[in-house]
Order: sequence, then C-alpha cells, then structure tokens
Amino acid sequence: MKNLIVPILFLWSLVASAQKPEPIYSFARSAKNITWFEEQAGLWKLEVEKNPQNAYAWYNYYRATRNVNRLSKGSTPFAERLKQEKALVAEMEKVVPNSFEYNLCRYLVEGNNPEFLSYLKKADELGPNRTEHLSDMIAWKEMERDTIQRDKYAIRWHSSEESSPGLLNYNYNVLAGLPKHAILLTAGDNDTYPAWTLQAKGFRRDVLVLNLSLLRIEKYRNKVFEELGIKVRLKDAMLTDSLLVSAIKGAAGNRTVYIALTCGQDVVDKFAAELHLCGLAYRLHSGSWDNLAELQNNIEKRYLLDYLKETFYKDIAETWTRATHKNYIVPFMKLTEHYKLAGKTEEFEKMRDLIQRITKGTELEQEVGNWLNQVKN
Repeated sequence: MKNLIVPILFLWSLVASAQKPEPIYSFARSAKNITWFEEQAGLWKLEVEKNPQNAYAWYNYYRATRNVNRLSKGSTPFAERLKQEKALVAEMEKVVPNSFEYNLCRYLVEGNNPEFLSYLKKADELGPNRTEHLSDMIAWKEMERDTIQRDKYAIRWHSSEESSPGLLNYNYNVLAGLPKHAILLTAGDNDTYPAWTLQAKGFRRDVLVLNLSLLRIEKYRNKVFEELGIKVRLKDAMLTDSLLVSAIKGAAGNRTVYIALTCGQDVVDKFAAELHLCGLAYRLHSGSWDNLAELQNNIEKRYLLDYLKETFYKDIAETWTRATHKNYIVPFMKLTEHYKLAGKTEEFEKMRDLIQRITKGTELEQEVGNWLNQVKN
C-alpha cells in the first residue's frame, strides 16, 4: 500500500500544477461559487508574484478577491474584508499605477463613490478598446443624467462579449409590458443595464428606468428628484428603498409606476396592498385594478417567449438568465389557472408546457409539477 502513495500524490500534484487561472468577471455576469473564486484568487496571486508588473493578473486577483468577499458568510465583518480589498489595490498602485487595470480597480473598490470618478475616467482613456469597465461607464453617465453618452457606452457594451442575450430578452419583455411613459424601478445590474441598452437601440425610450441602488447616491438622487419635481430631500442615514418608492410614487403624476419583480422583498411587503402583478413587473396602484387582463395581454401579445423554448447562442450569463426565468413562473401560473377556468384547453397546454420547461431541473420542478397536475385534474 505504501508504494501506491507516491504515484497518487505525484498524479495529484500534476493535476494541481495543470490548473490555470481564468479571467474573472463581475459576479453579475459569472455566478461561480465561493470555492472557485478562492482557488482563482490563489492562482492569480501566484501570477502576480511571478511578475508584479502584470497589470492584468492584478486585475483578476482583485476581482476574484472581491467576489470571495461578496459571497463570504464568515464571521469577518464586511468592513474588514473591504479593508483587505483596499490594501490589495494599494499594492497595485505601487507597481502598475498608470494601467487601465489599476484605475478601474481604484474606482471599483470605492463602490460607486462619485468622488473617485476620475479613476474610472482615466481607465476609459487608457483602455479605449477594453470592455471590462463599460457597465461602470454606463452607470456614471446615468448618474450625470447624460443619456446621450450613456447610450453610447451601452451600444459598445452590447457589441462586446460582456452583454448577455438571455438578459436582453428578459428585459425586452419587461419593457414591452409597460404602458407609455411608465416609470420602472429596478434593483440590480441584470435588470437595469440591459434595459438601458435596449433603450439605446431605440426600444421603449419613453420608459424612465430608475435603479434603486443608484438612487441611494445623493447627487444622483437629487438630479432625478429635481426632474420629477420631488421637493423632499432624503438623507442617506434614513434612506430605504421603500422611502424612495414612496417619494417617486407621490410625484409620478400621470406616469404609472412599476416595480420590477427583481426588487427586494422589503419593497413588496411595504406596498403589498398596492401592487398588482401584470407580468414581469408590479403596477403600483391604489385601489382595484384588472391586472389579469393586463397580464394576459402582455404574455399573449407583447412578450417574445421563444427564447424560453430554444436557444441557439452561447449566453455568457447563463446562470443569471436561468434565474430570471423563474420570474415568469407566477404570472404563467395565474394565466394557466385562468385558461383552465375559461375552458381554453389549447392555451392551457401551451402555458403548461412553458412552465414545465422553465422549472425542469430546478428545485421548483416537483412543487410546480404537483400544482399543474391539480389544476389539470
């Protein structure tokens, strides 16, 4: 038995040495697990140690470390983990201060702080053909409310490999289901950048897409509030998504406010009595509303749903695209129930098939399957 140990250890060492670092993308694009990011952080650290002037290695080392910290559920406070990231970027500054990578990381580590936009601008100047910073450029121009420049960067983002076809499809349907001049409140990257990109390409430019996370930045919030005629000034210390929604709702006038299904549960709970499910968004409306008619019209006539059945492209954000598919389930279930009650057998079967496709292989497959069987019988 002892003689077997050496060969096994030798083979294991060969496998370990064969591991190569892979490019690290934002977590909004590549939803790997924490173990993978930890391994990649170690591999990119080795690359940095081999050549401290390798700015690309530093960038990936930072990205991997950042993603580990965002996924970590350990006892170390986030402030301490952020301190670690800032120390890493400080080391970058010593060896690659004039690189695209350092300037981008210097901006990223400060978390959308407008005071550090000069670093993002510098990164853009140093890397005119790079794509890693395009989503940040889109957000910057949005914060300045420079929609012309925002659209320019959105078009570049769409032409790069950073853009997900599946998420564009999903956001197309979100926008398609809204009335003219609606206000759409979103929560994160994947329900915002694709929507702005579609608008840059000319689709549903009448809709005002506002990201609740960005609205937490005071200078940006004040600009948006001024445009909407909102006189109240919310202080950062008391700020919540619910307060933002309340302020926007109060100033909407003739514009209908919709809340994306991707928004947090706190918003849904706060406005539960006023939310009407109309497809991939809730209509914020006091009083009764025939949301089933709007939901049915959206699904039957406005949404493009073929991508849920078959895809013939490689999606760089496949995990997140599949996650967004789950947002179709409840609207589809409500319409399936309606078809059953109305005796529309063909429509019922088509919707039932779509639900089964979406839930297949997920943790919801059995539960939703049982529900479908109950409705069918």
